[in-house]
Amino acid sequence: MKALKNNYGVTLLELLIVLAIGTTLSILVWGVLNNAVKTYDKTAEHINLRQEANILIETLSNRHKREENLDIRYDNQNKKLYINEQLFNDKGYKIDVSFRGSTREDLFDNSYHITNLQNQKLVRLYFKFYDENGSEYEIQTTISRL
Repeated sequence: MKALKNNYGVTLLELLIVLAIGTTLSILVWGVLNNAVKTYDKTAEHINLRQEANILIETLSNRHKREENLDIRYDNQNKKLYINEQLFNDKGYKIDVSFRGSTREDLFDNSYHITNLQNQKLVRLYFKFYDENGSEYEIQTTISRL
C-alpha cells in the first residue's frame, strides 16, 4: 500500500504556532499603542494648562502695564478667578492664586478681592492650574511697571 503525502497542506500544529505568534505580536503592539495614546493625552492636557497660564499672565501683565483699573476677585471655594467681574476661563480648570506686592505682602483682602493692583509697581504672581483629570501646572512670575 502506498502512503499518501500532502506536501501542500498545513498541519494543525503549524497553524496553532502561527496563531500563537500572531496573538503575542498583536498584544505587544496594542500595549505600545495604548501607552502612546495615554502619553499623548497627558501631554496635551499639560500643554492646555500651560497655555491657560500664559494667557492669564499676558492678560494681567498687559493691563498692569497700561495702568488699567483691575478688579480681581478669587472664588476660593470653587477655585475660579474673575477679572473685572468676568470669569477668566470657562474651560472648567481650577486655579490656585497668590498675588504678592513688592514687599511680599498679600494683595488679597479677607474676601479674596484686589482693587488696587494698578497702584502696585511690582506684582509677584503664583498660579496653579488643575483640570478634571488631575493634571496640574504651576507657574511663578513677576510683572512690573517701570
